[in-house]
Amino acid sequence: MEVFGIILSVPVAFVASLVYCFLLTRVVVGAETLRRVMWLVSVGVLIAFGVEVILLLGLGAVRARGLLGPGFYVGHVILFFLGTPALANVLILRKRPKRLVRWYFAVPLCTVFAFILVLLQYGVSEALYGVDGDNGPFSTGQLLDEPFHLVAENNCRVRNAPESLPDFTDRVSRISTISCVGLVSRNPLKHENGVDLEKTVPLTS
Repeated sequence: MEVFGIILSVPVAFVASLVYCFLLTRVVVGAETLRRVMWLVSVGVLIAFGVEVILLLGLGAVRARGLLGPGFYVGHVILFFLGTPALANVLILRKRPKRLVRWYFAVPLCTVFAFILVLLQYGVSEALYGVDGDNGPFSTGQLLDEPFHLVAENNCRVRNAPESLPDFTDRVSRISTISCVGLVSRNPLKHENGVDLEKTVPLTS
């Protein structure tokens, strides 16, 4: 089923790229402000895609998701949908497009790029969520089961602990009493007038 989806994505991407590039040439090229804004945004999208590729090559999908959190996959999906239109915008909406890069020449480039994005999407999705979507390290079932595993592990540790653990407050009170008794001793001293005085003298070892 996945192979069929990957193969079917090629003609779909070709038709979609053909229509989009044609509309760019007929509608957007003549509007200077819109053309400039779309071109700049598309450059940013392609730069973000390059950063994602570097993360995937350097860390892999699982470590990148663990480092960046859920936003990693959200950004990946956004780049998946915006990547091909961004490439078409950069190629067609330049200020002075070269003769070789007409809209019909941009169509096969966008089709190949869309195919690469589809393969990347399948790879990242399977790495994070598994083939069926429920047996990956970040699938919903795995995330929901993790707290129950932690609770079960903690319960096992408490049940296996010795039953003769001393009470914490009793230990603190015993330590405090021993410290107070051992620090000082009271020795009576006689004043020259016969009056008894008490002087605190530290114990020496």
